[in-house]
Amino acid sequence: MSEPVKRLVEAGRVVAVKRLVEAGWVLAVQEDQDGCRSARITLQDGQLYLHPLLRQPSPAHAHTLQESEVVGMLEPSCTLAFLDLGWAGSTRGQVTIRLTPDSPLARQFVLLCTGQRGHTYCNTKLLEVMNKGEPGEHVVAGDYESNDGEGGASLLPDLQEQYRESARA
Repeated sequence: MSEPVKRLVEAGRVVAVKRLVEAGWVLAVQEDQDGCRSARITLQDGQLYLHPLLRQPSPAHAHTLQESEVVGMLEPSCTLAFLDLGWAGSTRGQVTIRLTPDSPLARQFVLLCTGQRGHTYCNTKLLEVMNKGEPGEHVVAGDYESNDGEGGASLLPDLQEQYRESARA
């Protein structure tokens, strides 16, 4: 096969994969001792987004990738995470956060966004806005244990107290 023909075939595969992702037919899956969890993979503005791993049945027509393969495609020096914000049963906005996973707090943040360790930020509440309209404005959120601000167990052993005391990213 000539080089131009190879490029056309490859371009056709890219288009086919893009259509599958856009149709919601590509999922990342992770199996553990409790069964299988899956995450949607979506395409937005030319970027692939991995949603949190949840215990949910995968559609019979879905194409699957191992979650470790999908996460392995991410650039290790910088992670772009997103949080969909919503109330009254609908999504109202999206916050995108760029972080470098070179600290335990950043690694835990990524784990909670992806659900790789079982817990996720999915369906957690924004509990309070601090310093609203002033420098250092931030929200208190992400209590995946009790969803009332009383939880806060660390997923990583080197974060025991640091996680609870951190107020800003």
